[in-house]
Amino acid sequence: MDKLPKKLEKDTIVEAIFEVRFTSKTTAIANILLGLLFQEFRSEFPKVERLGVAELPQQIIQSDANIRYAHHYKLVGDKFALQIGEHVCSISCPRPYVGWSEFQPKIIELLEFLNKADLIDLPERFSVKYVNVVPTDSEGTLDGLRLSVAADNFELNDSPLNLRTEILEGDFHNLVQISSRITAKIRGAEEINGVLLDIDTIYRGKFQDIWSEIPALLEEAHTVEKQVFFGLLTKDTIEKLGPHW
Repeated sequence: MDKLPKKLEKDTIVEAIFEVRFTSKTTAIANILLGLLFQEFRSEFPKVERLGVAELPQQIIQSDANIRYAHHYKLVGDKFALQIGEHVCSISCPRPYVGWSEFQPKIIELLEFLNKADLIDLPERFSVKYVNVVPTDSEGTLDGLRLSVAADNFELNDSPLNLRTEILEGDFHNLVQISSRITAKIRGAEEINGVLLDIDTIYRGKFQDIWSEIPALLEEAHTVEKQVFFGLLTKDTIEKLGPHW
């Protein structure tokens, strides 16, 4: 699409997540970051949750690729949550999404804090991920998407479907997961029926100086994610969602 909506009247976002992965020569960095982040943002994130991976020995965490980037702790606030691991830090915004104009400054604030803490030796990558559930008029089928799936003579658009693919846009790799006929249960009593569109936009380019480059790259990642999201929707679906241009 040449022009992207600024927002949708019927918001589809279930959760937005920014994540940065890194290496560090410091051991037990998750515990150190937990203390520093809680001290700095205690009023905004008063609740601390200890996650299961935190119970594992450091030797297993460092050697097992499946849990290397798992979160150990979670700091929960009213609008956002911070997650911390040995080689990862992220900030998420669950529904209701506050909008990019409010989410982006919180990401920059987190990155500035990480830079100031001086615990990260080398940032490996960052990503912007949006989990959407697009409501449809046809019981969660793929009719509202610019996507057609068939196998031989079998039309699969109306069947329950899980699809995972990758869309490349320059230095950004978009990991796209599409699931039809799903029900998302949101905190509280809200339920949304429709099609899951999970888009994880990962920057895999090289950094010269991530701390100075990240603001521009972050905006680019957000734009790329929006292009993929709206590019997968039919014009009719976009109109039904109430676009604000």
